[in-house]
Amino acid sequence: MNDNVTPIHPPLWSVMANVRKETPYGPGGKGVIKGTTLFSPGTKVYLLPCAWDPGWGKYEVLGICKRSGKFIRTVVDSKYLANWRVKLIYSPSMILRLEKQLEGRYWNEENARRLIENVEKCWINA
Repeated sequence: MNDNVTPIHPPLWSVMANVRKETPYGPGGKGVIKGTTLFSPGTKVYLLPCAWDPGWGKYEVLGICKRSGKFIRTVVDSKYLANWRVKLIYSPSMILRLEKQLEGRYWNEENARRLIENVEKCWINA
């Protein structure tokens, strides 16, 4: 048996979103913010299941920082996120990266879909 074989990782459920290209702000929403301070517009972010509730539509995410080009973990307000979806991740490198951040907290399909329903009710359609 070859000990150098990398174990195959089963796919992981994940909640993903993209950073909005433009977000209105200010009186009457006349101003526009493109992306966020840390993420470029359109950046794909992976929502991490919370051990704590950041509250008020804020979620802990993992995504590629526009400054460093490296993955970072931070909290983002839901108003800056769009195109929410639930997907299975098959990429072994992404699974390993997420497993390091998940700290034993994993999504299952039902919980992931419930989060998206709550986000749509509470923060997107509010």
